[in-house]
Amino acid sequence: MADTSIFEETQRLHENAVVRYVMPITCGFTLLLVITVMVSQGASLQDLLIVIGTVVGIPLALAMMPMRTVVTPEELSIRSLVFYRKYVPIEGITSANAITYNPLFECGGWGVRVTRKHGLVLNIAGDRGVALRYVRDDREKSMLIGSRRSEELEHAIRVAANLSDGLPDESPEHGGAPSVVG
Repeated sequence: MADTSIFEETQRLHENAVVRYVMPITCGFTLLLVITVMVSQGASLQDLLIVIGTVVGIPLALAMMPMRTVVTPEELSIRSLVFYRKYVPIEGITSANAITYNPLFECGGWGVRVTRKHGLVLNIAGDRGVALRYVRDDREKSMLIGSRRSEELEHAIRVAANLSDGLPDESPEHGGAPSVVG
């Protein structure tokens, strides 16, 4: 049985401006330093090629790692980096709000984090996301999901969870979308 998704988004680490600009500079300096030391120590060509492949290959592989967010009528799922997965049942979601935040000061950067302000933070690039509150095991929890399409993600979560958008002329029974006036 395949779930029909309401929203899907895949972001990659290379979309993060810090990663896109700082990582090549850092890799270049590291590569230059390591090759200089290895050549002065008389390293073989094979050793140099291994180091070049490692210093270039690992950051390149990391930069291509995805964070995939999917909303279905049953659950919200976020798969990030290599092995991290988070599932939130839709029926437990109590609120979802698109926000703009400061990833460095509010969250300590990008990635998987736990903060006092937002709870669990899953972000890979940018400064927009959806602040989510949900109940699991009779405890209220909070989470911030980074998204380049935060308004669409918020709307999809609200529709799936049958939450009000707080807009006038809204009918949650009919998909949670506001009615068009005029």
